Amino acid sequence: MPEPAIIHVDAETIRRYDISFQLAGSEIVPPAGLQFGSRFIVDEEVHDWLPTLWLGKINNAGEFAGMLAFDKWTGNADGRQVVFHKRCSQRKYTAAFIDFGYCFNAAEWSFPDSPLRGVYARQEMYAHIDSWNNFEPWLSRIEGCSMGALEGIAEGIPSEWYGDRQDMDQLIDSLFERRAAVRQLIEDLRKSHRNPFPNWESHPAASTHPITAKSRDHDLSAHKAYRKEESATVCDRLPRSRLPRTNAGVQSRSPRLARILHKVWSSRCTPLFNSLEEFI
Repeated sequence: MPEPAIIHVDAETIRRYDISFQLAGSEIVPPAGLQFGSRFIVDEEVHDWLPTLWLGKINNAGEFAGMLAFDKWTGNADGRQVVFHKRCSQRKYTAAFIDFGYCFNAAEWSFPDSPLRGVYARQEMYAHIDSWNNFEPWLSRIEGCSMGALEGIAEGIPSEWYGDRQDMDQLIDSLFERRAAVRQLIEDLRKSHRNPFPNWESHPAASTHPITAKSRDHDLSAHKAYRKEESATVCDRLPRSRLPRTNAGVQSRSPRLARILHKVWSSRCTPLFNSLEEFI
């Protein structure tokens, strides 16, 4: 996955390079300030599609299973986007997973799950999957993700990218609760008419990190109580002019915020989402 970064882009740079985004048929000029960026893939060969005979020449093909688990967890409402790159001296390509703009259902921050959402179009990339073991270690990491880890990642997101802290808290709570649903979402895909895992062997969907409704609800309610107490303490210390203000406008739900998932996946500040290459 391309390395992410939060960078400051000033108004002069935006004007000089005519920076804009296409969104729903409209051209939008971003405001000056902190922006999300990911490293541009520059290599001697870069493709967004490979012939079928070349699909066996991908050195990290196993990561497609991990990416599928991640897309199901985060409710990616789009198909999985991938580019392949290598140097001329290399025999195999590396798959780079890009475009996370429709995770959380884009700007809606909702999770309308459907079996075929978040799936890569080339079914051949899932042919090697024959059991739950192919989804490790990523699936267990998702299921074992703590509320503290999610909160820590959220703290790295600039507050100006969203208007209402309650929206962010609700998103974090949803991701925490959805950990227990990822296996079933993958199972729904497996049983769909697409039959993405033709070599699948019959195995129970046993989790190495069992998440019961009782334990999940206890963890969540305890954290909400702590968050409420901490929020009240902080607000008591702030002058009224600095208290958080609600902004329900479109900008508070910018699709750009969803792309921070690059940071979630490859964050170096927590072992939960270390670069996948370490596990190949």
